Amino acid sequence: MSQPRQAPSSFLNKIKNASDLLHLSSESLPKAPDGLTDTEAAPTALNKPADHGVVYKLIDDIQGAIQRGVPVELNEQTVLAVVDALRHGKTVGVDDRYMLLEKLFTLAARLPPGSNVQSKLENAMVEFLWHDLPHPPVTYLGKKYAHRTADGSFNNIYLPDLGKAGMPYARSVQAKNPIPYSSLPDPGMIFDYLLRRDGSVPHPSGISSLLFAFANIIIHSLFKTDERTVSINNTSSYLDLSPLYGDSEAAQKSVRVSDGRGLLFEDTFADSRLLLMPPSTPALLIIFSRNHNYIATKLLQINEQGTYRNPPPTNDLAALITQDDEIFNKARPSTPFLLLFVSDWDAVERHVSSTADTSYIGAILGLSKTGNPWRLDPLEELRGKGHELLERGRGNAVSVEFNLLYRWHATISAPDAAWTEDLMQKIFPGTPWDSITTTEFRQRFQRPCFGATAASPKGADVPPAAFMRPNLGGGVFNSSTTGTVRGSPSGLSAAPPSTWTFNGLRRDLQTGRFDDSALANILQNGTEAVAQAFRARGTPDVMRVVEMLAIEQSRSWGVCTLNEFRQFLGLKAYATFEEWNPNPEIANAARALYSHIDRLELYVGMQAEDSKKPGPGAGLCPGYTISRAILADAVALIRGDRFYTTDFTPYNLSAWGFQDCAMDKTDANGAFGGGIGKLLLRNLPSNYSYNSTYALFPFYTPKTISSALQALGLDSQYALDRPIKTPRVISVNSWAGVTAVLKDYRTFNVKYGDAVRALTNGYGFFIAWDAPPAHIADRDLIQKALFPDQNALLGYGTFYGQMTSQLIREKSFSLVGQALRSIDIVQEVLNLVPVHWISHHIAGIPMKTKANPNGAYTEQEVYQFMETVFSFIFLDLHPETGWILRTNAQKVATIILTYVQGHINALRGRTNIDSQIKGAALNYLSGEKKDEYPFLRRLAESGRPTDILSYNVLGVIVTSSANYAQSDYSFHIIIDEWELMDPLRCIAAAQIVNFYIDDARAKERAEIIMLVKQNTPEGNARLQGYVLEAMRLDPQIPGLFRSVIADADIQQGSGMSPIKVQKGDSIFVSIRDAGFDRAIFGPDPTVVDPTRPIHYYTMFGVGMHECLGRWFVQATMPHVIRSVFSLKNIRRAPGQAGKLNRFDYTLFGSTPASMFMDSRADVTPWPSSMTLLYDV
Repeated sequence: MSQPRQAPSSFLNKIKNASDLLHLSSESLPKAPDGLTDTEAAPTALNKPADHGVVYKLIDDIQGAIQRGVPVELNEQTVLAVVDALRHGKTVGVDDRYMLLEKLFTLAARLPPGSNVQSKLENAMVEFLWHDLPHPPVTYLGKKYAHRTADGSFNNIYLPDLGKAGMPYARSVQAKNPIPYSSLPDPGMIFDYLLRRDGSVPHPSGISSLLFAFANIIIHSLFKTDERTVSINNTSSYLDLSPLYGDSEAAQKSVRVSDGRGLLFEDTFADSRLLLMPPSTPALLIIFSRNHNYIATKLLQINEQGTYRNPPPTNDLAALITQDDEIFNKARPSTPFLLLFVSDWDAVERHVSSTADTSYIGAILGLSKTGNPWRLDPLEELRGKGHELLERGRGNAVSVEFNLLYRWHATISAPDAAWTEDLMQKIFPGTPWDSITTTEFRQRFQRPCFGATAASPKGADVPPAAFMRPNLGGGVFNSSTTGTVRGSPSGLSAAPPSTWTFNGLRRDLQTGRFDDSALANILQNGTEAVAQAFRARGTPDVMRVVEMLAIEQSRSWGVCTLNEFRQFLGLKAYATFEEWNPNPEIANAARALYSHIDRLELYVGMQAEDSKKPGPGAGLCPGYTISRAILADAVALIRGDRFYTTDFTPYNLSAWGFQDCAMDKTDANGAFGGGIGKLLLRNLPSNYSYNSTYALFPFYTPKTISSALQALGLDSQYALDRPIKTPRVISVNSWAGVTAVLKDYRTFNVKYGDAVRALTNGYGFFIAWDAPPAHIADRDLIQKALFPDQNALLGYGTFYGQMTSQLIREKSFSLVGQALRSIDIVQEVLNLVPVHWISHHIAGIPMKTKANPNGAYTEQEVYQFMETVFSFIFLDLHPETGWILRTNAQKVATIILTYVQGHINALRGRTNIDSQIKGAALNYLSGEKKDEYPFLRRLAESGRPTDILSYNVLGVIVTSSANYAQSDYSFHIIIDEWELMDPLRCIAAAQIVNFYIDDARAKERAEIIMLVKQNTPEGNARLQGYVLEAMRLDPQIPGLFRSVIADADIQQGSGMSPIKVQKGDSIFVSIRDAGFDRAIFGPDPTVVDPTRPIHYYTMFGVGMHECLGRWFVQATMPHVIRSVFSLKNIRRAPGQAGKLNRFDYTLFGSTPASMFMDSRADVTPWPSSMTLLYDV
């Protein structure tokens, strides 16, 4: 029932009551049998208000408004909240600190109850909040939903069969034009009239055939028509790289090693159809296969959550399978995403004209040639005008219209056409192409003569599965061209995929891999071969029967006409054949075949349509209809994929895997954002250089990209010629062999000269020189300026000790309620001590600190400066990061050299106004006076040119900063002798502290603490021995590299045969293995012995390149160690925070090495964090 009316007591309420009595007296008697009015009989849940008179309601509204207050307070905060919502609501998001939503709630509460305005505002707020979240949710937690299934099911968790392999094709367009089948022209006539190649027309954008080899992989990932039921697609509707991984559990198992490491068999893929492609297609797919294994190996090595066992648990089958599945499934999405990065990013018609593109989308849209890194990114979360989420991750189903669209046979290059003719000649010996019927093709295709397997090297009678069950596709046969070819699997179809071969390649009997150079040769040939243009009369004669099959296939599917498809896409229907193709011969031929433009079939119409001309946004240059349709298809394909959107997370891929897939939206990688170079450089590192156009722009011919780079003025930064394989690397592991190589600088030269010269305008500095006069002259100059007397070393040691203690005090923080403190000893202390030394004593870099708030750069920024330059000079051996590292190092070097030269000029008392202004500015920024740099002053007094001095100072900085706190170095690590001065490398404080803080070294740590407390010369000498032992047993660098200048025999000692090397070889000098040589360090080299002779230690270098830092170590390290180990009860923090986040791997077959993961999930040679606790 309704609420009873109240009896108000105030004067105003008395008026309301009186007016209400008059209203009640005017009401009629209730007619209902229960004697109640409708309002009185209403249930309480309906909250139906009592019926009052007009005066009552007016007074009541006034009272309510006064009680509720002003609806909106028009103050500054309200205005700022509204402005922020208008500016950022659809971009970076609303700043909720302005309390806009709360103000709207307040407004709604202060409006008259039940008013129209209040109702609309409430509805808008509910709608807004409803659209905050997807309904229903797109994904669930749990392993069932975290990774792709083999057949593509459960991409949409509510429609698990959507896009699944084995499901019917979708149909996008309703066909309405009733064209009798009998009135359609003969497929052979169509080919002869409209499609048969008439001469050669190179692609107008200079696109290479390798782009279309890449397109083959995409096409075969999406289309695989069932041979018996042509409405069925036997692969998934997702870009899941099924040609590599398979489209079923059985196919997937056939390519997996399943040994707990998540690997594929070496150089193996699942889809035999690609063996029918020109060799660049399977060669490119093998690169993706290798990339999967690279990622899986890294996941096992990094072991982010510490749950993997390495080696895998072979004695526990269930645990082994679980681990293998998890690593495989985490690695699997990363490789297809790189396919996506390379393809649909570059293949979303980003055409940009006259100057040459990079990867697939860049090539399709043509922006790469202009140096434009823009990519259309359809994966991001987007909201509509009403705040509603634009759907993503809801699944996809490929349609027959798009199956027909991706048949680009006109683009087949001349070499690929010749390859196809050779293949077809084996199947149809002596038969003219135009006499092969579709029926004969299906029958004869069961008896090919194809390539070899490991089991049958001659390959005369090895028919691949694709020949028996073909859905032929891509550059030679398109993905679902044949109809109903049948046959029993035999030969290659029965052989394991790991034994398949192609193009005469042979697998290594031990590893199962193909030769890197053979693969690179195929891919580079593909880059050099120009594709042909999209056009009518552009398809090679050999493809006649394949095109006939495609036309028959399209008719069996009952697809729409070309004009119906265009109208579906929102494009104007063609009114005449001349509008469709302005070439009179083509238009008249089509008219003779079809009579009316509205009868033109979809497949034929797309293949023979007039093509785009190269221009801004147009690089692929297909027909206009294809060009528009692939954009829509690409967005639907990848935005609809749950594993590229809502489930593409660091948890599902691992933090490192997620970071590895990050798309470069800048031009920092040298490819203007293109992604194919990363794959080629990573997986064929000896066959491509970091700046090779063959790697960075492989989808353009070298001639095309060379012209484009010249137009941009960038050609001098690239290697334009065909790559040459880098020399072989020979590992030297014995102590005798290592010292022999390091001493013989005439035969074995340092390798980093080019990098040093790149930062110093071609000059270099002495660590890169093997010629004694120049090396010694600059070395002596630096040595005398750094160590003018013994007091200099004492001063440096005092500075290091004081700065270590100061940083510990400043950076430590107390734990609540406990008498202990915490410090990140690596990031906050050991990384920064040398940075302060460089800024105060060496280079005068203006560092921003509490003591100098006017500085330009923070401590961490300066550290990153040094790390970048150091990594470029000594660690740049992995070509996939070479461009980025070089670019960043050159920027940093410019900054450093500017400051050093400015200080030297100021110290020399340059009187010109420019020098005086710069000197004053530097003094202000650094917070120091010009006479506070004695090292630079001594250099300035030498009379040498300022720029030459600054280059040598850069060498001091590089070797003495980024390296003090660091430890092991990376994949192909080559940290050279650090001949210069290198206190940081020689000390490796972080590595030493980590070594002795470990519980396994409790005995040694106790003696170190005792020695620290004693602080005697004898104790300091023994402390130095502990430092050297830590550097030997847990080395900062696993090895060095040398170039062989002349043929030589390297004597290894201990009765081992000498190693024969040839001019041009590279030598890896294993510092780590030399430090474990039993001939020098006894039967148990792992024993810590601080009394070993100092000449046993090779980490300081030997001979002319011996490190000057030896003395620096002796002067400074005791002070650093004392500051750390004098802390009371120093120990690791609990959990992972108290450890270096490192993982191990093996270099060149035998040398153990380590890498680290930083807080950004980047793998790096630099340890970044280790938290320690100590009592107070």
